[in-house]
Amino acid sequence: MKKAMVFLLGILIFGNKYSRAQDTLLDPVTVTSSLIEKRSSETGRNITIIKGEALTALPVHSIDELLKYVPGVEAQQRGPQGSQSDISIRGGTFQQVLVILDGLRLNDPNTGHFTGYIPIDPTEIERIEVLKGASSAIYGSDAVGGVINIITKNALSAPKLSVDMMTTSWSENNLDLSTKFNLGKNAASLLSLNYFNYTKRFDENNDNFTDAALQNRISVFNKWDFKRKENRQASFALRYLYEDRFGGEMQWNKSYRGSEQVYGES
Repeated sequence: MKKAMVFLLGILIFGNKYSRAQDTLLDPVTVTSSLIEKRSSETGRNITIIKGEALTALPVHSIDELLKYVPGVEAQQRGPQGSQSDISIRGGTFQQVLVILDGLRLNDPNTGHFTGYIPIDPTEIERIEVLKGASSAIYGSDAVGGVINIITKNALSAPKLSVDMMTTSWSENNLDLSTKFNLGKNAASLLSLNYFNYTKRFDENNDNFTDAALQNRISVFNKWDFKRKENRQASFALRYLYEDRFGGEMQWNKSYRGSEQVYGES
């Protein structure tokens, strides 16, 4: 398949200033090694930390695409129209890797598969922590290959407004919009919208089948954070997802659904 040209536009308003030099000098914080926040120099373990600021420059719109940019991590799509993914670290088996989002497990504990196209807005992410090797066994026997911990932003410190737009020469269109609302000094809400549209059919190899799964998707993410005594925090989040996905013969349309005349999966 031909590679697509990607055009990106990002806007960040009223956010905290970011300095690459400062980020290099500071010792980043990790929670993956010990389930509590510690400086990475105190853990003594091999942890790769990717800050959210670096993710906004990547043309990604799902978790499995994002993880392909992490050194040592491999993501392979599988299932109907690429609706599932297998994640492995350093060539290990995908059944021994745990993928979590804000402490919630994403992959199946028995098969290791997870729904790769869980939409993830880079503006939502605070950082990604990748713990490689058997030192991750603190999370259980099915995490001896490693842990991938995706941590969303704290609404209390998130930028007031963030916008990312992407389009490609293959007619892929993606919009990420994020804003926050302060409710006094001790509570805030982060509201994020992700919209992805790819509905133009391509058949570059002339086999009468679509070259990639067509998608029309919208996701709404809302997170609430509360500041408590002694710097303790409490949070909860909700996500709404709608997706229409298709792949099959070029002439297929919804009138053929349920029939054997023209092949298509939707």
